[in-house]
Amino acid sequence: MAVDPGRYSLALSRRTRRRKLVNVLMQALATLAALAAVAVLALVIISVAQRGASALSFDFFTKTAATFGQGGGGVANALVGSFVIVALASAMAVPVGILIALYVSEFAPLRIGDLARLVLDVLNGLPSIIIGIFVYGLLVIGSGQAAWKGSFALAIIMLPLVARATQEVLALVPSTLREGALALGASRWRTVLGVVLPTTFHDIDSRERRHVGPAPACALDPLRHLCAVRVGGSRRSRPCLGARIRADQLRPRDELDRAPAARPIPKEAGGLTMEADTMSVVAPIEIAQPREAPRSASDRETVFETRGLTVSYGKAPAVSDVDLSIYRNLVTAIIGPSGCGKSTFLRSLNRMNDLVPSAKVEGEVLYHGQNIYGDGVDPVEVRRRIGMVFQKPNPFPKSIYDNVAWGLRVLGMKDDLDSQVERALTQAALWDEVKDRLKKGAFGLSGGQQQRLCIARAIAVEPDVVLLDEPASALDPIATSKIEDLMHELKNEYTLVIVTHNMQQAARVADMTAFFTLERSESGGHGILVEYDETPKIFTQPSDKRTEGYVTGRFG
Repeated sequence: MAVDPGRYSLALSRRTRRRKLVNVLMQALATLAALAAVAVLALVIISVAQRGASALSFDFFTKTAATFGQGGGGVANALVGSFVIVALASAMAVPVGILIALYVSEFAPLRIGDLARLVLDVLNGLPSIIIGIFVYGLLVIGSGQAAWKGSFALAIIMLPLVARATQEVLALVPSTLREGALALGASRWRTVLGVVLPTTFHDIDSRERRHVGPAPACALDPLRHLCAVRVGGSRRSRPCLGARIRADQLRPRDELDRAPAARPIPKEAGGLTMEADTMSVVAPIEIAQPREAPRSASDRETVFETRGLTVSYGKAPAVSDVDLSIYRNLVTAIIGPSGCGKSTFLRSLNRMNDLVPSAKVEGEVLYHGQNIYGDGVDPVEVRRRIGMVFQKPNPFPKSIYDNVAWGLRVLGMKDDLDSQVERALTQAALWDEVKDRLKKGAFGLSGGQQQRLCIARAIAVEPDVVLLDEPASALDPIATSKIEDLMHELKNEYTLVIVTHNMQQAARVADMTAFFTLERSESGGHGILVEYDETPKIFTQPSDKRTEGYVTGRFG
């Protein structure tokens, strides 16, 4: 049956007009509702302004309260009291809250961290009156009121807010920044002070201001019986502003009419009683030094030797039973398909896997004959000698100069910093590009320049070995070629170990190549070392069919 085009067009037009009408109607209703809410708020503000304007004057803010029922006086005592109470509470809660957040986020074992978060959340949910009663019974009964007691109660209210807010900010710091600092041989606390806190300082500062700002409102009725300050040697009390407002609300209207100016709080309404003169404001074990190696690659001094190395995350092994030797002043490439444990193996060479709570390492990793996982070996010293560059550039939020100099300062290598920074940037083939803007931020560099800056940062502290975890995977071909040329230069002074998915890159830069693959098992699979030999042989005459299949592109 044919459909009349005109009739269909007319029906569509009616539906369109109906939708437009409903849309206009709903917009009008929403606008009227918003105007009604704004009008009520405006009336309240206008009423308060009209009634209160007559009482506002310079004296109102600068004079202390007069005796109840008399004219004159002001709220200076209440303002100063609020400042004292909040200042003391902030001095207690903010440093402690930040320290708790730092410990839970950066140092605490997983279970202790979970317990601390639970306690903070419970404290955060407690009504302020419960905290006020607790502090009143603990500190006030039997010993009297004091400003610091009210501040202590307010600090308990603020503490979980400060700690949780700081934790949220610290969680936003990329783990790559921490790893970049730790890979230089910095300790955990130096990493936190030198990299993590400067990165988050402005966010932490703004969040703490948000929690300290409303603090006087928290010091209303539940806390007014706890705190008291007096003005000099007089008998005039100096309460917090919140308690003052609360006391005025409880007064009979006729008495307020007889005393329109600001008045002190009677003692029975929570007046404050403490005298001002009673208040007071408040050896790592050394790893064997490597011998000076000859520059010839033919005389192969062993730098690393792994024996039965197995790394697991929880109960699942990531890489299993690896026996491999890495030689001095050579570039060793680790290749293989995704998930075969290449990066896990690389991170085990300088104990970066220690940062993963569930990681477990079995077997031995011998560095110049000493097991780096042995008893008494300091992982910070291990990372000092075995530097690392990561997949994505991770410059610190500092200037180009300070990115390179930070590791030198942390390790006490402060003599002639300028020449050391220049040397590192020159070795990283970056000096000519940045020498005129050393004081500018590192984030203004291109991706390839940032990665070379990270390499300069790693070699500035003069490590023996540099580990590179896919250093060019996020870079364009031009930047990649510069990184590869740089590796050829650096191997004259350093031993380099690189993980790469790019087999052509491994063939271009590596002297030795190790092929890992994924072996399936009941637990899902784990990485194993299949073959390790000189790079030309791996790519042209592999001894294992699996290696041949991978390098020829049959899988992977």
